[in-house]
Amino acid sequence: MLELGGPQQQDRAIPGVEPKSIPAGAETSVRTAPAVLGMGLIVGIPVATLLALEDPDDLDGDGVS
Repeated sequence: MLELGGPQQQDRAIPGVEPKSIPAGAETSVRTAPAVLGMGLIVGIPVATLLALEDPDDLDGDGVS
């Protein structure tokens, strides 16, 4: 698909703009980008805070260890 603009084609577009059409016969696969929203916030939590929340035996019965 390099001759058509590149190895990636978008199938969605902003409102009012038509998405690119995928050429007939083109081999395609679905790609879902990994969710990274909020990862920077998690990195900012001090390790001591996370360790203080540790509950390996689920003593509070919330189902989260």
